[in-house]
Amino acid sequence: MKFKNALKIAVPVFSVLLVAAAFSFTQKDNDPVEKLVASLQKWTETQPQEKVYLHTDKPYYMVGDTIWFKAYVTIGSKHQLSALSGAVYVDLYNEADSLAKSLKLPLIAGMTKGSFVLPDSSSRDGNYRIRAYTQWMRNSDPAFFYDKILRVGNSVANTVFCKINYEYSKDGSKDVVTAVLTYSNDKGEALSNRKVDYALLENGYEKVFSGNKETDNYGQLKIKLQGGKSGKLQDKHLTAKLQTREKEIVIKEFAIKSISTQTDVQFFRKVVL
Repeated sequence: MKFKNALKIAVPVFSVLLVAAAFSFTQKDNDPVEKLVASLQKWTETQPQEKVYLHTDKPYYMVGDTIWFKAYVTIGSKHQLSALSGAVYVDLYNEADSLAKSLKLPLIAGMTKGSFVLPDSSSRDGNYRIRAYTQWMRNSDPAFFYDKILRVGNSVANTVFCKINYEYSKDGSKDVVTAVLTYSNDKGEALSNRKVDYALLENGYEKVFSGNKETDNYGQLKIKLQGGKSGKLQDKHLTAKLQTREKEIVIKEFAIKSISTQTDVQFFRKVVL
């Protein structure tokens, strides 16, 4: 009798559990978020993302030096050395943000090494940029490329170094981009309380705006960038003139790269190169 009563209770409970499980699976299958996550997971597994890392022998260089570097190409979220690509491309851009040299280096187990010579005859001091990528990485956004700015000085005529970074903020609904200039000497010491005259130029000579400030205790000064009539910052140059203790004027020029303060989510189709 007790067995029959227990069986009567167990059957409907088991039925409820089956319905709940079926409903749960149905809900999961119909959940658009779950489908999107599953699709992204599948895409990540079938289209792994490569990344390039460069390790240079020095943080800054002089005209006439050689930039020695090692390159590592990794793949996936665990950053394992990649066997997908057989070569890595390394580009060197000069102070005008123009391509100066380009290398195609063979990869062995995801690693390689190379160098760029900065000859006295053709190199100038300024901020150089190294960009590295593989052909496979060109299927994705260039934002995944390795991109680093290197300072190059002239040991004879110049011991002032300057690097540029960017800060992003909002003024109501308006995006604000601020250039942060950091000045130091050849020993890495901050050049504080130095007067700097600056100007943003477009088309090589047309002035968008200008002003002057002093560097702070860390050798930094901040300049809010304005796009001018076009409202765009691309293809513009920032010129900064620092006055040394010896009343000498040191001029630095920075090519303003394409800058975006908004998150950009896109889906790409694979391009076979």
